[in-house]
Amino acid sequence: KQKNEGEGIWIEYSSKKAVKYAYAEKVKDRDGKYYFIACGYYPEINRDKTVELVRRGYQLMKSSGVSVAAKEFMTSAYYWGDLALFVYDMKGNCIANGNNGALVGYNQFDEKDQDGRYIVREMIHQAKIGGGWVDFKTKNSFEAVYVEKVEMGVEDYIIGAGMFPVNKPETMALLVKSAIGDLQSHPEDTVFEKLITRNGEFIRGDLFVFVLDLDGYCYAAGDNYEMIWQNIIDWKDDEGKPFVKNMIDASAHGPDHYIYKFNKRTRVDYAERLEKDGKIYVVGSGFYK
Repeated sequence: KQKNEGEGIWIEYSSKKAVKYAYAEKVKDRDGKYYFIACGYYPEINRDKTVELVRRGYQLMKSSGVSVAAKEFMTSAYYWGDLALFVYDMKGNCIANGNNGALVGYNQFDEKDQDGRYIVREMIHQAKIGGGWVDFKTKNSFEAVYVEKVEMGVEDYIIGAGMFPVNKPETMALLVKSAIGDLQSHPEDTVFEKLITRNGEFIRGDLFVFVLDLDGYCYAAGDNYEMIWQNIIDWKDDEGKPFVKNMIDASAHGPDHYIYKFNKRTRVDYAERLEKDGKIYVVGSGFYK
């Protein structure tokens, strides 16, 4: 109330046992009535906290059984900020979901994310091979989900929790993985057009996706349309090293980060390879520190 319209305030407070930051502004409608509009996030939620919550839930399932644990996971005892636990059986039936209790009892084996990937199927597969992280696109953003398998004697289950990364390195990597998922599911030309669309889903501030072939030809570089079809294999960093060629070569060994000096600033890139229809692409993103 004390601020003028458009000034806004930041508030720090505790919500669901976690620190939350929220930004709010006063707004007056056309009839002269005032409201406030706000948005918030949990800055301390990260991968370690997500794994910790899943393992707490795992121990409860092993010690108390599925029914008791499923009820507990729907209570605030197993919330931390916007982190909550879910449980599925190996057929994709939802046993518990702390974020959306309406899903309990429904089979989600055929549920897809915005890229057309089978969310629950991939989580079940990841849990079966030892657990770990699976990344999806949901709610117009990227979600990193950690899952583990729980062996309960007669039947096995998966338990997990998902987080929405708020830092740039996490978003960069998930942007690349989302583009790869799109390329795997749709024609290249359609995806390349999405990658270069201003205000589209693949351009997030100064983050964008680039796509190269092994010869260094560029197929997408955010909204920098002049880059398309250019061969940049010989581009050098501030130290005279051919960083594009080095990145392409190094991508053969798996996904990785690359740090170098360019335009007198430190840049961090992340890139992965994708093979489709006999052609290999290098898909990446990056930002200046």
